[in-house]
Amino acid sequence: MMSTLRDRPGPDRFVVVGAVFLVLLGGVIYGTQRQLERLGAFQPSAQTFRFLPKGDDLKLVSLGYDQLIADLLWLKAIQVMGDRGAERRDAEYLYQAFDAITTLDPKFDYVYQLGGVFLGVLSGRADLAVQLLAKGVRNNPDLWRLPFYLGFNEFYFLGRYKEAAAAMAKAASLPGHPEYLPFLASRLYAEAREPALALEFLGRMYEESNDQQVRAQLQVRMKEVMIERDVEQLNHAVAQFTMRYHRLPKALTELVTTGIVLALPTEPLGGRYYIDPSDHQVKSSSRPEGLHVKLPEQQLGPPQHHP
Repeated sequence: MMSTLRDRPGPDRFVVVGAVFLVLLGGVIYGTQRQLERLGAFQPSAQTFRFLPKGDDLKLVSLGYDQLIADLLWLKAIQVMGDRGAERRDAEYLYQAFDAITTLDPKFDYVYQLGGVFLGVLSGRADLAVQLLAKGVRNNPDLWRLPFYLGFNEFYFLGRYKEAAAAMAKAASLPGHPEYLPFLASRLYAEAREPALALEFLGRMYEESNDQQVRAQLQVRMKEVMIERDVEQLNHAVAQFTMRYHRLPKALTELVTTGIVLALPTEPLGGRYYIDPSDHQVKSSSRPEGLHVKLPEQQLGPPQHHP
């Protein structure tokens, strides 16, 4: 006589229900993608993760295949990260994916590393990067790169120098750390945020990364920080000029002709430096708004999971 689901012992019923759930979950993701394709607008999208269950809920129905599900979600996340348009727009949904993946597989250290760089350095959501990396440090206490990345986000984007120094000091205490880490940690205890120090961090991230796409995007970010450094130095030179001549320079070239600077720096993104007449500040035509964006207060908490 054919048995029914209700006739089966408890553990078998759980296995079948879990399997059905996973099939349905996969069907929802596949169906969403197919609908987007029919609309002619398919791109790998972080919206895929909008209704992703939390990692603890996924573990309940994973049938013991936690790492397999984590790998599948990570492959989808990599596709999304390849879509430049998703960098800022959908960072919160990607964070939900990273959080679920690392709950399923807490030792998946590359998710913390690449996810932390993507959220903080490339997407402007250092608050989410810090949450992800702090989780990585808790679950992988012997990996120096995780507190290193955590320290950078604390230092450069959030301005929390004490926390940044503590993270760098932890990284410097772990096996395999580079020789420069104790030096960086000591500087963080003594210095406020400055572009020159940020370039040191970004350069080290570039050297440590094996992902070519991430390296290319880090190069862009380093050029943006170079712009910030140049703008800071040029504004200082303009202030010197104003004190000496009791007026603003008519153009930045006057800084050179009066000997205040030896030469004007080349704008690394191909733009030009100029004095904005509205506020008398030196700006870049490539990045007139500057690099730093203050996060709204409400964004500094953990993201809300959608029901």
